[in-house]
Amino acid sequence: MKIAILRTDGSDVDQRQYNSQEIGLARGLAHQGHTVDIITARGAANNPSIEDIASGSDYKITIIRTGYRRIPVLEYGVLTGLRQLLFRGKYDLVHLSEENNPATTLVAFHCRRLHIPYVIYHGMYVVPSGRARTWYDTAHGYLLAPAIRRNARAVLAKTTTARDFLQARGISNVQVLPVGLDTTRFDTPTEASPHEAILSDLKARYPRVMLYIGSLERRRNPMLMVEMAAAMKADTALILVGAGPMTETVRQRIKALGLNNVLMTGALGQEALPAIYRNSDVFLLPSDYEIYGMVLLEALYFGVPCVTTATAGGIDVIGNNHAGAVIDGVGLDDWVAAVRKTTLAAANPEYSERLQALVRETFSWQKIAQRYMDYVSENRV
Repeated sequence: MKIAILRTDGSDVDQRQYNSQEIGLARGLAHQGHTVDIITARGAANNPSIEDIASGSDYKITIIRTGYRRIPVLEYGVLTGLRQLLFRGKYDLVHLSEENNPATTLVAFHCRRLHIPYVIYHGMYVVPSGRARTWYDTAHGYLLAPAIRRNARAVLAKTTTARDFLQARGISNVQVLPVGLDTTRFDTPTEASPHEAILSDLKARYPRVMLYIGSLERRRNPMLMVEMAAAMKADTALILVGAGPMTETVRQRIKALGLNNVLMTGALGQEALPAIYRNSDVFLLPSDYEIYGMVLLEALYFGVPCVTTATAGGIDVIGNNHAGAVIDGVGLDDWVAAVRKTTLAAANPEYSERLQALVRETFSWQKIAQRYMDYVSENRV
């Protein structure tokens, strides 16, 4: 089968980028012998660029970069030159993201005219914010969505929360298909991390090490994690990996509290992360909103349990699999208690082994690609 996977948000796909969902799914499908084109932006509609990234006797993965045009006011955008690409590509299936995105609407109508089946893979679970986007979402629901759903081969949701969101909008027969983890970069041996000595010293001084990886921004509540480090400074350290608009605010708060148990590394490449995960006891993700939270899967891959808020990915990945704790809200006492309880349970080696097995058996892209093709072949909404 020849499949087109579209990235419609205007960003590019880099094969060196870790945890690209498009590349991960493409690799899983290629493992079954399918040929996959990933169509994305950062090219020209009249002269798309083509990059072959993998091939074999019965499969091929290619990135095709076409044009992109942003829609004024809505802050959405659409890929340009797409109808010609779909026509020339002779695809058996087209993969789209987000049911209520204008780009999905446009591609769905292209597919209908070209008689190409398409599948929608949805992750959002709240109505988009902003007056213009809310207006569009309402109009979409009444005028466009019925035809898009009627002609879709399948509608898949990344989480049960996203499924419930779609069902509340009148879409039936939505199947939950989780996001996978591409472990190829973590599976490849790397040189020793320059942070090895610092990490070893931190681990030697503190029996418990908390870890956060991601942007230091308001919706991720980094100040909560700093306050946790202050409340637990006698026996617990905190590693903050990443940068963002709150970096300096966080740094100043750490200084004001006189904390010596917090390490801020700044943004790091993927090659540095395995050593950091292996020297951590619990992963923190106190987000107000997460469509999924890929870092949760990364942490579990290294056997590190997670404490997270009750976001869509946190509920499905952590709560439903007893892989840590899911907390309602960001109360300091609740988070401190959850960390202590979780790390106590994780002291049993079998606990970490179970988390690692969970990722291999449930959240690998090969496993998910198998389920994907089953849904696409058997279901029709």
